[in-house]
Amino acid sequence: MESAFDGVWEVPVPGRPTGIVIEIKTDGSRLTGSFSGPNGRLELRKGSVTGEEAKFDIEFAFQGRLITTRFTGRIENGELILTGEMPGIEQKMTAKRRAADAGAPDWFSRPDAPAEITEWLKSNGMPLGDDLASFRERIKGSRIVAMGEATHGTSEFQVLKRRTFQMLVEQLGYTVFAIESPWANSVAIDDYINGRVDDLRTALHGHYNWWQTEEFAELLRWMRAYNLDPAHRRKLKFAGFDIRGAGQLTRRVLAYLDRVDPSLRAHVSGFLGGIEEFEVPSYENAGAEAHSRMKAEIDALIRAFDERRDNYIRKTSESEWAEARQSAVVLQQSEARARLGTGAGSASRDRSMAENVQWIIDREPPGTKVMLWAHNGHVADQSLPYQSMGSYLRRIYGDALAICGFVFGEGSFRAIPSDGGGARTFTVGPPPRGSLDATFGGTGLPLFGVDLRTATGRAAEWLTGPQISRQIGGEYSEKTAPIYTHDITPRASYDILIYVAKTTGTRPL
Repeated sequence: MESAFDGVWEVPVPGRPTGIVIEIKTDGSRLTGSFSGPNGRLELRKGSVTGEEAKFDIEFAFQGRLITTRFTGRIENGELILTGEMPGIEQKMTAKRRAADAGAPDWFSRPDAPAEITEWLKSNGMPLGDDLASFRERIKGSRIVAMGEATHGTSEFQVLKRRTFQMLVEQLGYTVFAIESPWANSVAIDDYINGRVDDLRTALHGHYNWWQTEEFAELLRWMRAYNLDPAHRRKLKFAGFDIRGAGQLTRRVLAYLDRVDPSLRAHVSGFLGGIEEFEVPSYENAGAEAHSRMKAEIDALIRAFDERRDNYIRKTSESEWAEARQSAVVLQQSEARARLGTGAGSASRDRSMAENVQWIIDREPPGTKVMLWAHNGHVADQSLPYQSMGSYLRRIYGDALAICGFVFGEGSFRAIPSDGGGARTFTVGPPPRGSLDATFGGTGLPLFGVDLRTATGRAAEWLTGPQISRQIGGEYSEKTAPIYTHDITPRASYDILIYVAKTTGTRPL
Protein backbone atom coordinates (compact mmCIF):
# COMPACT_ATOMS: atom_id res chain seq x y z
CA MET A 1 0.00 0.00 0.00
CA GLU A 2 1.36 3.40 -0.96
CA SER A 3 2.03 6.04 1.67
CA ALA A 4 1.67 9.81 1.35
CA PHE A 5 5.41 9.99 0.59
CA ASP A 6 5.28 7.81 -2.53
CA GLY A 7 5.71 9.50 -5.89
CA VAL A 8 7.92 12.02 -7.69
CA TRP A 9 8.59 15.38 -6.05
CA GLU A 10 10.36 18.50 -7.25
CA VAL A 11 12.18 21.23 -5.29
CA PRO A 12 12.45 24.44 -7.37
CA VAL A 13 15.99 25.66 -8.14
CA PRO A 14 16.22 29.35 -9.14
CA GLY A 15 17.43 29.83 -12.70
CA ARG A 16 17.04 26.14 -13.66
CA PRO A 17 14.38 24.70 -16.01
CA THR A 18 14.02 21.75 -13.61
CA GLY A 19 14.51 21.65 -9.85
CA ILE A 20 15.77 18.82 -7.66
CA VAL A 21 13.76 15.69 -8.42
CA ILE A 22 13.10 13.24 -5.58
CA GLU A 23 11.60 9.83 -6.33
CA ILE A 24 10.26 7.95 -3.32
CA LYS A 25 8.88 4.42 -2.97
CA THR A 26 7.85 2.98 0.37
CA ASP A 27 7.23 -0.59 1.44
CA GLY A 28 5.95 -0.66 4.98
CA SER A 29 8.63 1.06 7.09
CA ARG A 30 11.23 0.86 4.30
CA LEU A 31 11.91 3.79 1.93
CA THR A 32 13.90 3.71 -1.32
CA GLY A 33 14.34 6.04 -4.27
CA SER A 34 16.66 8.66 -5.74
CA PHE A 35 17.66 12.29 -5.41
CA SER A 36 18.50 13.96 -8.74
CA GLY A 37 19.65 17.49 -9.49
CA PRO A 38 22.41 19.60 -11.00
CA ASN A 39 24.93 17.53 -9.03
CA GLY A 40 23.79 14.20 -10.47
CA ARG A 41 21.58 11.28 -9.42
CA LEU A 42 22.09 9.68 -6.02
CA GLU A 43 20.35 6.72 -4.41
CA LEU A 44 18.51 7.29 -1.15
CA ARG A 45 20.24 5.34 1.62
CA LYS A 46 19.05 4.17 5.04
CA GLY A 47 15.51 5.21 4.12
CA SER A 48 12.68 4.61 6.58
CA VAL A 49 9.15 5.74 7.38
CA THR A 50 7.89 6.00 10.95
CA GLY A 51 4.37 7.33 11.35
CA GLU A 52 4.26 10.73 9.62
CA GLU A 53 8.02 11.14 9.32
CA ALA A 54 10.38 9.92 6.58
CA LYS A 55 14.16 9.68 6.85
CA PHE A 56 16.93 9.02 4.32
CA ASP A 57 20.59 9.84 3.57
CA ILE A 58 22.38 10.82 0.40
CA GLU A 59 26.14 10.40 -0.04
CA PHE A 60 28.43 11.94 -2.63
CA ALA A 61 32.16 12.19 -3.22
CA PHE A 62 33.74 15.64 -3.23
CA GLN A 63 37.49 16.21 -3.65
CA GLY A 64 38.31 12.77 -2.30
CA ARG A 65 35.90 12.97 0.65
CA LEU A 66 32.58 11.20 1.19
CA ILE A 67 29.94 13.73 2.23
CA THR A 68 26.71 12.52 3.89
CA THR A 69 23.54 14.60 4.19
CA ARG A 70 20.76 13.24 6.43
CA PHE A 71 17.20 14.24 5.56
CA THR A 72 13.99 14.14 7.57
CA GLY A 73 10.64 14.92 5.93
CA ARG A 74 6.96 15.28 6.58
CA ILE A 75 3.86 16.03 4.51
CA GLU A 76 2.09 19.36 5.09
CA ASN A 77 -0.81 20.59 2.92
CA GLY A 78 0.19 18.20 0.13
CA GLU A 79 3.83 19.36 0.11
CA LEU A 80 6.96 17.47 1.19
CA ILE A 81 8.86 19.53 3.79
CA LEU A 82 12.51 18.39 4.06
CA THR A 83 15.34 19.29 6.42
CA GLY A 84 18.84 18.27 5.37
CA GLU A 85 21.71 18.18 7.84
CA MET A 86 25.45 17.72 7.48
CA PRO A 87 28.19 18.82 9.92
CA GLY A 88 27.71 22.53 10.55
CA ILE A 89 24.99 22.99 7.91
CA GLU A 90 21.19 22.73 7.99
CA GLN A 91 19.06 23.29 4.90
CA LYS A 92 15.28 23.34 4.58
CA MET A 93 13.43 22.77 1.29
CA THR A 94 9.86 22.34 0.12
CA ALA A 95 8.94 19.91 -2.67
CA LYS A 96 5.73 19.77 -4.70
CA ARG A 97 4.50 16.75 -6.61
CA ARG A 98 5.96 16.63 -10.12
CA ALA A 99 3.43 16.30 -12.92
CA ALA A 100 3.35 12.89 -14.60
CA ASP A 101 3.71 14.52 -18.04
CA ALA A 102 6.57 16.86 -17.03
CA GLY A 103 9.10 15.00 -19.20
CA ALA A 104 12.75 14.23 -18.48
CA PRO A 105 14.53 16.54 -16.02
CA ASP A 106 16.58 19.28 -17.67
CA TRP A 107 18.92 21.28 -15.41
CA PHE A 108 21.12 23.13 -17.84
CA SER A 109 19.47 23.86 -21.18
CA ARG A 110 19.04 27.51 -22.05
CA PRO A 111 17.63 29.28 -25.09
CA ASP A 112 19.90 29.08 -28.11
CA ALA A 113 22.35 31.95 -28.37
CA PRO A 114 21.38 34.59 -30.93
CA ALA A 115 22.47 33.68 -34.45
CA GLU A 116 24.76 36.72 -34.56
CA ILE A 117 26.87 35.20 -31.73
CA THR A 118 27.47 32.04 -33.72
CA GLU A 119 28.24 34.10 -36.82
CA TRP A 120 30.73 36.24 -34.91
CA LEU A 121 32.49 33.15 -33.58
CA LYS A 122 32.63 31.62 -37.04
CA SER A 123 33.92 34.74 -38.80
CA ASN A 124 36.51 35.45 -36.08
CA GLY A 125 37.66 31.87 -35.53
CA MET A 126 41.40 31.23 -35.80
CA PRO A 127 42.32 28.00 -37.61
CA LEU A 128 44.44 25.68 -35.47
CA GLY A 129 45.34 23.01 -37.99
CA ASP A 130 48.88 22.58 -39.31
CA ASP A 131 49.48 26.33 -39.21
CA LEU A 132 49.29 28.23 -35.91
CA ALA A 133 50.12 31.58 -37.52
CA SER A 134 46.86 33.31 -36.54
CA PHE A 135 47.17 32.07 -32.97
CA ARG A 136 50.81 33.20 -32.85
CA GLU A 137 49.83 36.72 -33.92
CA ARG A 138 47.36 36.96 -31.04
CA ILE A 139 49.88 36.01 -28.35
CA LYS A 140 53.19 37.25 -29.76
CA GLY A 141 53.21 40.30 -27.48
CA SER A 142 52.97 38.19 -24.32
CA ARG A 143 55.74 37.00 -22.02
CA ILE A 144 53.60 34.34 -20.36
CA VAL A 145 51.05 32.13 -22.11
CA ALA A 146 48.79 30.15 -19.75
CA MET A 147 47.12 27.19 -21.44
CA GLY A 148 44.14 25.62 -19.69
CA GLU A 149 42.07 22.52 -20.40
CA ALA A 150 38.48 21.47 -19.77
CA THR A 151 39.66 17.97 -18.83
CA HIS A 152 43.11 16.72 -17.86
CA GLY A 153 42.67 13.57 -19.93
CA THR A 154 41.86 14.82 -23.44
CA SER A 155 44.32 13.84 -26.18
CA GLU A 156 43.47 16.76 -28.45
CA PHE A 157 44.15 19.28 -25.67
CA GLN A 158 47.55 17.79 -24.86
CA VAL A 159 48.56 17.53 -28.53
CA LEU A 160 47.58 21.13 -29.28
CA LYS A 161 49.45 22.39 -26.22
CA ARG A 162 52.55 20.46 -27.29
CA ARG A 163 52.33 22.06 -30.74
CA THR A 164 51.82 25.46 -29.14
CA PHE A 165 54.92 25.15 -26.97
CA GLN A 166 57.00 24.06 -29.97
CA MET A 167 55.78 27.14 -31.85
CA LEU A 168 56.49 29.39 -28.87
CA VAL A 169 60.04 28.06 -28.61
CA GLU A 170 60.92 28.05 -32.30
CA GLN A 171 59.20 31.26 -33.34
CA LEU A 172 58.86 33.46 -30.26
CA GLY A 173 61.85 32.55 -28.09
CA TYR A 174 60.13 30.84 -25.14
CA THR A 175 62.45 28.81 -22.92
CA VAL A 176 60.53 27.78 -19.77
CA PHE A 177 57.70 25.25 -19.49
CA ALA A 178 55.83 25.07 -16.15
CA ILE A 179 52.94 22.78 -15.30
CA GLU A 180 50.37 21.95 -12.61
CA SER A 181 52.42 19.14 -11.12
CA PRO A 182 54.44 18.77 -7.88
CA TRP A 183 57.37 21.19 -7.73
CA ALA A 184 59.77 18.73 -6.07
CA ASN A 185 59.21 16.02 -8.69
CA SER A 186 59.83 18.38 -11.61
CA VAL A 187 63.58 18.28 -11.03
CA ALA A 188 63.74 14.73 -12.40
CA ILE A 189 62.02 15.81 -15.66
CA ASP A 190 64.33 18.80 -15.99
CA ASP A 191 67.23 16.35 -15.64
CA TYR A 192 65.68 14.21 -18.38
CA ILE A 193 65.19 17.00 -20.92
CA ASN A 194 68.76 18.17 -20.28
CA GLY A 195 70.27 14.71 -20.78
CA ARG A 196 71.35 14.18 -17.17
CA VAL A 197 69.14 11.07 -16.90
CA ASP A 198 67.83 8.85 -19.69
CA ASP A 199 64.75 7.03 -18.33
CA LEU A 200 61.61 9.03 -19.06
CA ARG A 201 59.27 6.75 -17.10
CA THR A 202 61.39 7.13 -13.97
CA ALA A 203 61.51 10.90 -14.46
CA LEU A 204 57.70 11.00 -14.62
CA HIS A 205 57.32 9.06 -11.37
CA GLY A 206 55.47 11.10 -8.78
CA HIS A 207 53.69 13.30 -11.30
CA TYR A 208 49.92 13.17 -11.65
CA ASN A 209 48.43 10.24 -13.53
CA TRP A 210 47.04 12.51 -16.26
CA TRP A 211 50.55 13.63 -17.32
CA GLN A 212 51.81 10.07 -17.65
CA THR A 213 50.61 9.82 -21.25
CA GLU A 214 52.08 9.25 -24.67
CA GLU A 215 50.98 12.76 -25.67
CA PHE A 216 52.87 14.40 -22.80
CA ALA A 217 55.86 12.11 -23.32
CA GLU A 218 56.09 13.36 -26.92
CA LEU A 219 56.51 16.90 -25.60
CA LEU A 220 59.25 15.85 -23.18
CA ARG A 221 61.10 13.90 -25.88
CA TRP A 222 60.94 16.94 -28.14
CA MET A 223 62.29 19.18 -25.36
CA ARG A 224 65.15 16.73 -24.76
CA ALA A 225 66.05 16.59 -28.47
CA TYR A 226 65.98 20.39 -28.63
CA ASN A 227 68.30 20.74 -25.64
CA LEU A 228 70.75 18.09 -26.83
CA ASP A 229 71.14 19.86 -30.18
CA PRO A 230 74.34 21.94 -29.82
CA ALA A 231 72.90 24.51 -32.23
CA HIS A 232 70.47 25.58 -29.48
CA ARG A 233 72.66 27.52 -27.08
CA ARG A 234 69.86 28.59 -24.75
CA LYS A 235 68.33 25.47 -23.25
CA LEU A 236 64.73 24.79 -22.27
CA LYS A 237 63.73 24.36 -18.65
CA PHE A 238 60.94 22.33 -17.04
CA ALA A 239 59.27 23.19 -13.72
CA GLY A 240 56.24 22.17 -11.70
CA PHE A 241 54.36 24.71 -9.60
CA ASP A 242 51.92 22.55 -7.60
CA ILE A 243 52.36 21.92 -3.89
CA ARG A 244 51.87 18.21 -3.23
CA GLY A 245 54.62 15.72 -2.44
CA ALA A 246 55.61 16.35 1.19
CA GLY A 247 57.85 13.28 1.25
CA GLN A 248 59.89 14.32 -1.77
CA LEU A 249 60.10 17.91 -0.51
CA THR A 250 61.35 16.69 2.88
CA ARG A 251 63.98 14.45 1.28
CA ARG A 252 65.29 17.38 -0.74
CA VAL A 253 65.53 19.55 2.38
CA LEU A 254 67.23 16.78 4.37
CA ALA A 255 69.76 16.09 1.60
CA TYR A 256 70.74 19.76 1.56
CA LEU A 257 70.94 20.07 5.37
CA ASP A 258 73.15 16.96 5.44
CA ARG A 259 75.75 19.11 3.71
CA VAL A 260 75.32 22.40 5.54
CA ASP A 261 73.67 21.84 8.95
CA PRO A 262 73.58 18.25 10.30
CA SER A 263 72.07 19.25 13.65
CA LEU A 264 69.12 20.99 12.00
CA ARG A 265 68.81 18.02 9.67
CA ALA A 266 68.34 15.68 12.66
CA HIS A 267 65.66 17.96 14.09
CA VAL A 268 63.77 18.25 10.79
CA SER A 269 63.84 14.49 10.35
CA GLY A 270 62.29 14.14 13.79
CA PHE A 271 59.09 16.03 13.01
CA LEU A 272 58.77 15.35 9.27
CA GLY A 273 60.14 11.82 9.04
CA GLY A 274 57.69 9.35 7.52
CA ILE A 275 55.28 11.97 6.13
CA GLU A 276 54.73 11.35 2.43
CA GLU A 277 51.72 13.63 2.01
CA PHE A 278 49.62 16.05 4.02
CA GLU A 279 46.32 14.41 3.15
CA VAL A 280 43.30 16.71 3.52
CA PRO A 281 40.90 14.38 5.42
CA SER A 282 43.40 12.86 7.87
CA TYR A 283 45.61 15.89 8.51
CA GLU A 284 42.66 18.28 8.62
CA ASN A 285 41.23 16.18 11.46
CA ALA A 286 44.50 15.89 13.38
CA GLY A 287 43.51 18.75 15.67
CA ALA A 288 44.54 22.33 16.38
CA GLU A 289 47.46 21.37 18.62
CA ALA A 290 49.05 19.11 15.99
CA HIS A 291 48.47 21.74 13.31
CA SER A 292 50.02 24.51 15.42
CA ARG A 293 53.07 22.39 16.22
CA MET A 294 53.69 21.38 12.59
CA LYS A 295 53.16 24.91 11.28
CA ALA A 296 55.57 26.34 13.87
CA GLU A 297 58.25 23.77 13.00
CA ILE A 298 58.08 24.46 9.25
CA ASP A 299 58.03 28.23 9.84
CA ALA A 300 61.16 27.85 12.00
CA LEU A 301 62.83 25.78 9.27
CA ILE A 302 62.35 28.58 6.72
CA ARG A 303 63.61 31.18 9.23
CA ALA A 304 66.74 29.07 9.69
CA PHE A 305 67.32 29.09 5.91
CA ASP A 306 67.08 32.89 5.94
CA GLU A 307 69.13 33.52 9.10
CA ARG A 308 71.93 31.12 8.06
CA ARG A 309 71.78 32.04 4.37
CA ASP A 310 75.36 33.31 4.02
CA ASN A 311 76.80 30.32 5.87
CA TYR A 312 74.80 27.86 3.76
CA ILE A 313 75.78 29.58 0.51
CA ARG A 314 79.49 29.46 1.44
CA LYS A 315 79.20 25.70 1.83
CA THR A 316 77.20 25.15 -1.37
CA SER A 317 76.02 27.90 -3.74
CA GLU A 318 73.31 30.55 -3.93
CA SER A 319 71.38 28.48 -6.45
CA GLU A 320 71.42 25.35 -4.28
CA TRP A 321 70.39 27.37 -1.22
CA ALA A 322 67.49 28.98 -3.12
CA GLU A 323 66.20 25.63 -4.40
CA ALA A 324 66.44 23.95 -0.99
CA ARG A 325 64.68 26.90 0.64
CA GLN A 326 61.95 26.72 -2.01
CA SER A 327 61.44 23.06 -1.10
CA ALA A 328 60.76 24.19 2.46
CA VAL A 329 58.39 26.93 1.24
CA VAL A 330 56.39 24.47 -0.88
CA LEU A 331 56.29 22.12 2.13
CA GLN A 332 54.80 25.03 4.09
CA GLN A 333 52.22 25.55 1.33
CA SER A 334 51.33 21.86 1.28
CA GLU A 335 50.77 21.79 5.05
CA ALA A 336 48.59 24.92 4.90
CA ARG A 337 46.35 23.46 2.20
CA ALA A 338 45.66 20.32 4.23
CA ARG A 339 45.24 22.19 7.52
CA LEU A 340 42.73 24.65 6.05
CA GLY A 341 40.54 21.90 4.58
CA THR A 342 38.57 21.59 1.37
CA GLY A 343 37.33 25.15 0.77
CA ALA A 344 39.98 27.44 2.24
CA GLY A 345 42.65 24.88 1.34
CA SER A 346 41.74 25.06 -2.34
CA ALA A 347 42.01 28.85 -2.22
CA SER A 348 45.38 28.53 -0.49
CA ARG A 349 46.58 26.11 -3.16
CA ASP A 350 45.82 28.51 -6.04
CA ARG A 351 47.52 31.39 -4.25
CA SER A 352 50.55 29.19 -3.58
CA MET A 353 50.76 28.02 -7.19
CA ALA A 354 50.78 31.66 -8.32
CA GLU A 355 53.59 32.41 -5.87
CA ASN A 356 55.55 29.43 -7.21
CA VAL A 357 55.10 30.57 -10.80
CA GLN A 358 56.43 33.99 -9.79
CA TRP A 359 59.40 32.33 -8.05
CA ILE A 360 60.17 30.32 -11.21
CA ILE A 361 60.01 33.44 -13.39
CA ASP A 362 62.06 35.57 -11.00
CA ARG A 363 64.88 33.01 -11.13
CA GLU A 364 65.24 33.52 -14.88
CA PRO A 365 66.93 36.39 -16.77
CA PRO A 366 64.76 39.48 -17.39
CA GLY A 367 62.45 39.03 -20.36
CA THR A 368 62.35 35.23 -20.15
CA LYS A 369 59.19 33.82 -21.75
CA VAL A 370 57.17 31.09 -20.08
CA MET A 371 54.33 28.76 -21.01
CA LEU A 372 52.07 27.50 -18.21
CA TRP A 373 49.92 24.35 -18.41
CA ALA A 374 47.06 23.73 -15.95
CA HIS A 375 43.32 23.22 -15.71
CA ASN A 376 40.96 25.93 -16.98
CA GLY A 377 39.90 26.74 -13.43
CA HIS A 378 43.47 27.48 -12.35
CA VAL A 379 44.58 29.61 -15.31
CA ALA A 380 41.30 31.57 -15.51
CA ASP A 381 41.15 35.11 -14.18
CA GLN A 382 38.30 34.51 -11.76
CA SER A 383 37.51 35.23 -8.11
CA LEU A 384 34.57 32.89 -7.40
CA PRO A 385 34.36 30.81 -5.29
CA TYR A 386 37.91 32.01 -4.55
CA GLN A 387 40.75 33.77 -6.33
CA SER A 388 42.34 31.51 -8.91
CA MET A 389 46.01 31.24 -9.77
CA GLY A 390 45.26 33.12 -12.99
CA SER A 391 43.70 36.04 -11.14
CA TYR A 392 46.82 36.46 -8.99
CA LEU A 393 49.08 36.25 -12.03
CA ARG A 394 46.95 38.76 -13.95
CA ARG A 395 47.42 41.27 -11.17
CA ILE A 396 51.18 40.72 -11.20
CA TYR A 397 51.87 40.56 -14.95
CA GLY A 398 48.88 42.35 -16.51
CA ASP A 399 48.75 42.23 -20.29
CA ALA A 400 52.07 40.37 -20.42
CA LEU A 401 49.99 37.30 -19.55
CA ALA A 402 47.76 35.68 -22.20
CA ILE A 403 45.18 33.23 -20.79
CA CYS A 404 43.85 30.50 -23.09
CA GLY A 405 40.95 28.28 -22.03
CA PHE A 406 39.55 25.16 -23.71
CA VAL A 407 35.98 23.97 -24.32
CA PHE A 408 34.69 20.93 -26.21
CA GLY A 409 31.61 19.42 -27.80
CA GLU A 410 31.47 15.71 -27.08
CA GLY A 411 33.65 12.64 -26.94
CA SER A 412 35.98 10.82 -24.58
CA PHE A 413 38.59 11.63 -21.96
CA ARG A 414 40.52 9.74 -19.30
CA ALA A 415 39.95 10.46 -15.62
CA ILE A 416 40.09 8.84 -12.21
CA PRO A 417 36.63 7.70 -11.01
CA SER A 418 35.75 9.89 -8.04
CA ASP A 419 34.19 6.89 -6.28
CA GLY A 420 37.39 4.83 -6.51
CA GLY A 421 39.43 2.76 -8.93
CA GLY A 422 42.12 3.43 -11.48
CA ALA A 423 41.99 5.88 -14.38
CA ARG A 424 39.73 4.90 -17.25
CA THR A 425 38.10 6.41 -20.33
CA PHE A 426 34.73 8.15 -20.02
CA THR A 427 32.50 9.30 -22.88
CA VAL A 428 29.98 12.15 -22.86
CA GLY A 429 27.41 13.17 -25.44
CA PRO A 430 26.49 16.60 -26.82
CA PRO A 431 26.53 19.54 -24.39
CA PRO A 432 23.35 21.19 -23.08
CA ARG A 433 21.36 23.30 -25.52
CA GLY A 434 22.26 26.98 -25.40
CA SER A 435 25.48 26.34 -23.47
CA LEU A 436 28.81 27.95 -24.31
CA ASP A 437 30.02 24.59 -25.64
CA ALA A 438 26.95 24.09 -27.85
CA THR A 439 27.19 27.64 -29.17
CA PHE A 440 30.80 27.13 -30.22
CA GLY A 441 29.73 23.83 -31.78
CA GLY A 442 27.04 25.66 -33.75
CA THR A 443 29.76 27.16 -35.94
CA GLY A 444 30.32 23.75 -37.54
CA LEU A 445 34.09 24.22 -37.12
CA PRO A 446 35.86 21.15 -35.72
CA LEU A 447 38.81 23.03 -34.19
CA PHE A 448 39.34 26.75 -33.76
CA GLY A 449 40.30 29.49 -31.34
CA VAL A 450 38.76 32.92 -30.84
CA ASP A 451 40.27 36.03 -29.27
CA LEU A 452 37.58 37.18 -26.84
CA ARG A 453 39.30 40.53 -26.42
CA THR A 454 38.21 41.52 -29.93
CA ALA A 455 34.49 40.95 -29.34
CA THR A 456 32.18 43.93 -29.69
CA GLY A 457 28.44 44.60 -29.52
CA ARG A 458 26.13 41.65 -28.86
CA ALA A 459 29.02 39.19 -29.05
CA ALA A 460 30.89 41.01 -26.29
CA GLU A 461 27.73 41.23 -24.19
CA TRP A 462 26.94 37.51 -24.53
CA LEU A 463 30.52 36.41 -23.86
CA THR A 464 30.74 38.65 -20.81
CA GLY A 465 27.71 37.06 -19.15
CA PRO A 466 27.62 33.70 -17.33
CA GLN A 467 27.46 30.75 -19.73
CA ILE A 468 27.06 27.04 -19.02
CA SER A 469 30.11 24.89 -19.84
CA ARG A 470 31.45 21.43 -18.97
CA GLN A 471 34.62 21.77 -16.91
CA ILE A 472 36.11 18.42 -15.83
CA GLY A 473 39.40 17.93 -13.99
CA GLY A 474 41.33 14.78 -13.21
CA GLU A 475 38.36 13.02 -11.57
CA TYR A 476 34.92 12.18 -12.93
CA SER A 477 31.78 10.34 -11.89
CA GLU A 478 28.95 9.31 -14.19
CA LYS A 479 26.63 9.19 -11.17
CA THR A 480 27.20 12.88 -10.49
CA ALA A 481 28.07 13.99 -14.03
CA PRO A 482 26.12 17.28 -13.87
CA ILE A 483 28.38 18.58 -11.09
CA TYR A 484 31.01 19.20 -13.79
CA THR A 485 28.65 21.53 -15.70
CA HIS A 486 28.48 25.06 -14.36
CA ASP A 487 28.59 28.75 -15.22
CA ILE A 488 31.75 30.44 -16.41
CA THR A 489 32.20 34.03 -17.55
CA PRO A 490 34.23 33.56 -20.76
CA ARG A 491 35.41 37.08 -21.50
CA ALA A 492 36.25 37.92 -17.89
CA SER A 493 38.16 34.67 -17.40
CA TYR A 494 40.07 34.13 -20.65
CA ASP A 495 41.72 36.11 -23.43
CA ILE A 496 41.38 33.28 -25.93
CA LEU A 497 39.07 30.27 -26.00
CA ILE A 498 39.89 27.14 -28.01
CA TYR A 499 37.16 24.74 -29.11
CA VAL A 500 37.50 21.04 -29.99
CA ALA A 501 34.34 19.49 -31.39
CA LYS A 502 35.19 15.81 -30.89
CA THR A 503 37.62 14.53 -28.26
CA THR A 504 39.37 11.29 -27.49
CA GLY A 505 41.03 10.06 -24.30
CA THR A 506 44.76 10.34 -23.73
CA ARG A 507 46.93 7.26 -24.27
CA PRO A 508 48.54 5.99 -21.04
CA LEU A 509 52.32 5.83 -21.19
